[in-house]
Amino acid sequence: MHRVFVSLLFILLFSKVFSQEISLSAGPLWGLPVYYQPDALGDTKGSMKTGFNLDMSVVFSPEKKTSHGMILGYRSNAFKEDVSMIGSQSGKYYRTIKMNLYYVGYKLNIRTSSDSYLTLSPLFAFKSKKIFYAEEQTGLGLSFSYAHKIKLTDRTFLKFEPALSILGIIPFVDADFPSAKLTSFGLNVGWGYIFNKHDLE
Repeated sequence: MHRVFVSLLFILLFSKVFSQEISLSAGPLWGLPVYYQPDALGDTKGSMKTGFNLDMSVVFSPEKKTSHGMILGYRSNAFKEDVSMIGSQSGKYYRTIKMNLYYVGYKLNIRTSSDSYLTLSPLFAFKSKKIFYAEEQTGLGLSFSYAHKIKLTDRTFLKFEPALSILGIIPFVDADFPSAKLTSFGLNVGWGYIFNKHDLE
């Protein structure tokens, strides 16, 4: 998995023939596993803790009304789960669960103004070696975000991007019953660089 991640990163960094805008983003992340199915044999119990997201994206022809790109990233979610015990040590306890995932996805950007755009991103998430949670959050998910850019120079900009994501909508792992979907809200801050067309010739 790590080789795939590094290979995709290499491709994105050196595909200047096609890319026109590259940005790096990072920010806090808050999320919980949520059971969306009404007949699910489970319930969402717990409280969110602060995690983080780190990603790199490449956008092709960002000046157009609709543009496309790729995103590659790493995220670490954490939440405090309520655990009920029975027997001689009955009572309610808490444990912190962390989920570390790599992801790669496609970006569809729709400009709403010269400096802002909406983004829809189907994401494929892959677990890292250090992950612990009953329902795997790997598989196909979706991310929705709204980004605003602040121009620094003719080539560089800052980007502020609140985002909502749902992972494991179509999981890699088969299950006999509906599983919780990791649903997160994040606020990313990024720095980007713009390549003009003549730079790529």
